Amino acid sequence: MIGRLRGTVAEIGEEAALIDVGGVGYVVRCGARMLSRLALDTEATIHVESHFGEQTGVTLYGFLSRDEQAA
Repeated sequence: MIGRLRGTVAEIGEEAALIDVGGVGYVVRCGARMLSRLALDTEATIHVESHFGEQTGVTLYGFLSRDEQAA
């Protein structure tokens, strides 16, 4: 399970961000408020919840803090 990512924000989309961690790009689904706080080509630390679905595979959901993740 992935609990946290620290890397460079490579892309920001409408519902997800691409975080480059050591050359590996992780697609992290995020809320609009979190996406608005990210900036391209900057380092970000994102707390992650991993969900595994038979149809969808692995989906990562990102939060800027543990408190936000717990809510």
